[in-house]
Amino acid sequence: MEQKQIANESHCFFCENRKLDLQQGLICSITESKREIRRKCPDFEFRKDKRIVLRDFNEELEKPEHQKANIIGVLVKWLVVGGAMVTGGVILFNMALDAYVVHLLPIGMVLAGFITMPFGIGAYLKGMQSLKALREKHEEYMYILNLYERRR
Repeated sequence: MEQKQIANESHCFFCENRKLDLQQGLICSITESKREIRRKCPDFEFRKDKRIVLRDFNEELEKPEHQKANIIGVLVKWLVVGGAMVTGGVILFNMALDAYVVHLLPIGMVLAGFITMPFGIGAYLKGMQSLKALREKHEEYMYILNLYERRR
């Protein structure tokens, strides 16, 4: 298996010897400082509640707001709303032009439709970014668990 560079905090997250320092973050309670971990920590001990932590993390990963279908659904919802407003505005504008009158309502509807579409794009990008970050963190945690479980 390829050797990965994993952040020290991920190793310390599963270690029983960790301690929280308000200035430095997670530190080793043995050395009282941040460890420079190249591959494995020699003093690593699994924390006793690791199964509970993993269960909670997996539940977070399975939440509906982190499902790709729901993220795409939000994008589609905003695009449909924006498209409907633009279409309605264009239809009303054409009806007004047939009567040789220009109203501000159809112009406002078209503008509002174009303004609402980026909300869906923004929600989609944010959702996909958070989903990617959660999956990367999950892979990192699984790699660390496999790394130290083999040692036993």
